[in-house]
Amino acid sequence: MLRFSVLALSVISLLAACTIDPYEAGDGQYSYLKAEMADMHTAAKCKVDYAVTDTDEKLTFNTPFSCHWATTPDSTYRAMLYYKKSPDKTEGNTCVKVWVLHPMKPSKNTPTDPVKLQSSWLSQNKKYINLRLGVMSGKPNDEKQKQKIGIVLNKQVTHTNGKKAIDLQLLHNRNHVPSYYTNILYISIPTTSYKSGDSIRLKVNTYQGMMEKTFVL
Repeated sequence: MLRFSVLALSVISLLAACTIDPYEAGDGQYSYLKAEMADMHTAAKCKVDYAVTDTDEKLTFNTPFSCHWATTPDSTYRAMLYYKKSPDKTEGNTCVKVWVLHPMKPSKNTPTDPVKLQSSWLSQNKKYINLRLGVMSGKPNDEKQKQKIGIVLNKQVTHTNGKKAIDLQLLHNRNHVPSYYTNILYISIPTTSYKSGDSIRLKVNTYQGMMEKTFVL
């Protein structure tokens, strides 16, 4: 298990569930499923009745499926969704939580402990920047020790043509948690407050050095 907190407008204590590798090959139990980032809706506690993918496709499940961490009824949750779809039915299988991070103002202490940036992409509907991170973890001596992660807005410039250039950076505080193994973490950064033509540069400190990714809306 990966214990961490999300740095946002307030710090929220989180316990991440074990994730499923979407790149599983062969005849594993997930190899015949589709995997997509999506916004899921709960009809009841831990029951998902439909989802909207990052291609804006609405998936209505014939039978609501269970998602143990989606505990609030009639709410929307961000997830990596695994499902089966055929001409006559759509079946939800499982879902991995995606942490939605909103940029915050920089502070004097902005820790940037390294992570593994496994992939990053702009969603097809351009509503999110999605990240798949590998975070080194282990069992801490103190159960109160949690890693912290967040997104900071370093700079925003408006050009003469009205387009904005936004500089974001991933924050990560390992907080002395041991680094015995890698946990997979999915993050989505909403982009709906920006306009078409704006560009977002994201900096991520990795074990290979600082990496920069640019996304144009």
